[in-house]
Amino acid sequence: MRARCARAKCRHNACDACVRACPTQAIRADSSGVSLNARDCIRCGNCLFVCPTDAIEGPAPLRHIVDGTIEAVDGPPPTAQELLLLHAAHRLRAVLGDAASPWRASVDAANKTLNALGRSPIDWKLPQTSAAPSPSRRAFLRRGSDRIAHIVAATSAEPASQALCSAFHDVSLRRIDLSLDACTLCGACTRICPHAALSIEALSFVTDHQRCTGCTLCRDSCLESAIDIVDVPCAAAPDIHPLSSGECPRCGRTFFNWQSRQTAPLCHICRKRSMLYGDMSAP
Repeated sequence: MRARCARAKCRHNACDACVRACPTQAIRADSSGVSLNARDCIRCGNCLFVCPTDAIEGPAPLRHIVDGTIEAVDGPPPTAQELLLLHAAHRLRAVLGDAASPWRASVDAANKTLNALGRSPIDWKLPQTSAAPSPSRRAFLRRGSDRIAHIVAATSAEPASQALCSAFHDVSLRRIDLSLDACTLCGACTRICPHAALSIEALSFVTDHQRCTGCTLCRDSCLESAIDIVDVPCAAAPDIHPLSSGECPRCGRTFFNWQSRQTAPLCHICRKRSMLYGDMSAP
């Protein structure tokens, strides 16, 4: 858990998604990192779906879907992320439950994302209350002769955060905003990103929005504050920024420049030293 946790990778990162998702406060975060109290864990799986770096491992909860509908059973409600995965991968289209069910908030949050993506929402169905005989909730789940029923987990082979990104393959759930004016192409973001959403390939700087899981490690490690992660859906196509390369006349390192910007005379390390100690020109 600690090795892949965003807090362990960058001391400026303040991710607490698992803490907020845990219904029993079994997960805690402090200056030393994130810890799990196994005695308080009820195996609800909520932490699996909200962790952006897939630092938490475990089996996803099984959900019983009948004709695209799932019952809002007692116990901790699923996260919006799990409902989105069930919607995309297993055609979840409705939730059956009382109006006061704690599942309602998760469905509303999932529908906010689905509406932004232009997808059909998850409907909320109230139990039948008419005097006429009607199937009970238990019968609703058990009937199989005239319904399509299956038990599924939202994700199994693929980590939850990556599964959610690939589930909506034609759009991205968030956008990576990169300031070319501020970025010095030091490469810190490309090295720390756990999902290769930022990379330098064949003299191009690539921002692959569809791969971004929102961990903000790139933003938190950027000394120039050149990156921001915005939770707004956008096209899945990556942004490709052409680069040029050169050799620093001061230290001899090969470094990159934005092809669309004025060529920097020095590599980013020597430029930083020159700003601190004066003399921006090469020797």
